[in-house]
Amino acid sequence: MKKITNITVLLGLISYLISFFLPTLSLTNEIVLNGFTTCLINFGMLFFVENSLEYWQFIFYILPNILVPFLFVRYWRISANKVLTSIICLLSVISTVFWPFAFEDASVLLMGYWFWLIGVVLISAAILLKRKEA
Repeated sequence: MKKITNITVLLGLISYLISFFLPTLSLTNEIVLNGFTTCLINFGMLFFVENSLEYWQFIFYILPNILVPFLFVRYWRISANKVLTSIICLLSVISTVFWPFAFEDASVLLMGYWFWLIGVVLISAAILLKRKEA
C-alpha cells in the first residue's frame, strides 16, 4: 500500500507541474493562457479586490497553488496532525473544483486545468490514504 501511495503522490505532482505549461484558460479565441500565467494573474488579483465577495473568490482561486506544495511536503513528514492534514486536503480539492463554477461557461477551462485538478486530487488522495494506513 505504501508503494501505491508513493506512486500516486508522484503522479499527482507530475500532473500538477505539467499543468503550469499547458493551456489552461481561454479568454478569447486568440488569447489562451498557460497555467503559470493564470497563476500569476490570480495572485495579481489581490490588487483589484473591492469587496468581501471578491476577496473570498480571490482566496479560492489561489488557495490550491499555496496548499499543494505544502501538502506534498506534508506527505513526506513522518508525524503530522491527521485532522489538520485532512482539512487542508479537503479545502484544496474544494477550491480546485470551484473554478468551473466561477465561470459562466466552463468551456474556457482547457487541458491544463484538468491536469491541475487531477494533480490536486491525486496528491490529496495519496495523503489521505497514507494517513488512513498509519
